[in-house]
Parts: sequence; structure tokens; C-alpha cells
Amino acid sequence: MDQLIKDGKVTRGRIGVAIQDLTPSLAKNLGMEERQGALVSKVEKSSPAEAAGIKAGDVVTEVDHRPIASSSELRNSLGNMPLGQFAALTIVRDGAKREIKVEVAKIPEQQTARDTTSRLDGATLSSARNGVRVVDVFSESAAYRAGLRKGDIIVAVNRRPVKTTEELDDAMAESTRQTALFVLRDGQELVLIV
Repeated sequence: MDQLIKDGKVTRGRIGVAIQDLTPSLAKNLGMEERQGALVSKVEKSSPAEAAGIKAGDVVTEVDHRPIASSSELRNSLGNMPLGQFAALTIVRDGAKREIKVEVAKIPEQQTARDTTSRLDGATLSSARNGVRVVDVFSESAAYRAGLRKGDIIVAVNRRPVKTTEELDDAMAESTRQTALFVLRDGQELVLIV
């Protein structure tokens, strides 16, 4: 509310990570005892998360000693914090718990990794000149099972061109049934059904 009064808009805090839910099956595949939390699938370069020492594969289980059950809970907890505040994240890495303090900051949208709807969970995406680039895909994720691979460029959803992660999100949200992703891979166009 203070931000809204001061700036006329709300800027959500971020730390520069792509995250996904830690499902029981994913936890089992990773050999983890934890069954809930947010799995870090990517850490952006020069981000507060990288500066704090957070690594891909870490699982965030608490924020300021409050349990985190899902990636959306983590996103909301950090997003509602004042910019410049430090959050104490409890993470699990290689079976050991540790606490890491990370600054909540404003990160330009083009630098942030975006996770789209659940059908593309596990894909780290960024806007590119000719579409939406798949920066990384977590194996065993929904996006990987749908056929997306690192380096793919999503150029259209149901023949509707997309050039930004926002356009991709909007197009995916409008398609409630099976969706056709038009993808460029090594110069060839593919159609993936998700």
C-alpha cells in the first residue's frame, strides 16, 4: 500500500530465480526427504539470488522461518516484501538444510526467468527477437514431457504469434484445452501438443 501511495504503482520484489513446485514424485527422483517446497530450476546471472549463493537444484522450504509449500507461495512471499529488504530463505542442498539471506529487489522484466502456466512448468523462458526462447528445461517436468527442449523458440500458440513471455502467458491462458505450440528447433518448425 505504501508503494501505491508513493509511486502510484506496485513493484513486486524478486530475487532472480525460476522455480517450480517440489512434487512428491520429483522429490523421490531427487532423493529428497522433503515433499513440499519450491525447487530452484535456474538462477539468473548478476541477480540477488546469485549474489547470495543460491544454486539451481536448491529447494526453498521456508521464508523468514515460515514454511513454503509451493512455488506460488514463495513467489507471493517475496513479491509482497518491500524492495531492499533481506529475506531469510531456508534451503535444502544435497540433503543439508541451510539459511541464506537474499535481498528482495526490482529486476527488469527482460532479465527475469518466467514460468508460464502449469502445462509449461519446468521451462525457463525469455523473450527473444523472433519468439520466446526456452533457456532451460528441467527434466521430468511438464514442459519436458510435452517435448520442449533447451534452445527451442516458441513462435506461436494455436497459430497466434508470440514474441514475449507475456504474450505466451496470455495465449496459453486463453487455450483451456490441448494447445498447439509452434516451435523452431535447429531451423525446423515443429508442432508440440500440450
